[in-house]
Amino acid sequence: MQIVLIHIGEFIPNHLYTCLKNTIQRFSGDVTIIVNDSQVQNFVGYKAEIIPISFFENHESVERFKSVNFLESGFWTSAAMRLFLLEAFMDSNYNRGNGVIHIENDILIYEDPMSYLTIFQELFSDKLAVNPIGEDYITFAYSWIPNKKVISEVNKRYVDLIRNNSIDQLNSLTNNAGLNEMTLMNVVMKSTPELFD
Repeated sequence: MQIVLIHIGEFIPNHLYTCLKNTIQRFSGDVTIIVNDSQVQNFVGYKAEIIPISFFENHESVERFKSVNFLESGFWTSAAMRLFLLEAFMDSNYNRGNGVIHIENDILIYEDPMSYLTIFQELFSDKLAVNPIGEDYITFAYSWIPNKKVISEVNKRYVDLIRNNSIDQLNSLTNNAGLNEMTLMNVVMKSTPELFD
């Protein structure tokens, strides 16, 4: 099992360094961080594998995302893009198997997630484990991705949702809670509960 952090953007907030240090300290497995090419040098010296985003820029999942992205905010574009980068990561030689935990860059862990690997593998062998936030939102703030097949299917459903619906239809499907990765993935989760837990 690996933990993967992703940061898209030129500005690196201090909490990302705190998160990375904490993750390295608490997690007994491999830690990977995917960052903009221009930011790679900022992470040299950390006990983490550093992968430039450009390594994945031509991956089919990233291309699929770019073909439908309409989100206006840079933040929401980045938040959604990371799910497609995770798919590309799962399809790469950097993925060592046994699943991936993705945590957002402002999350701290207090126990070694490796102690839960067997539970993750048994309960979520073919499902993403994500966190609901009320009725209209889910978050990938601390999420389990068992394999490429599951994240790929979820991402395809996300792309299909956007391709097959107008903005008005998407607003209706998200209960007018705003169009962003949390609300749109919540619609995907509700339409394909077999892929989530």
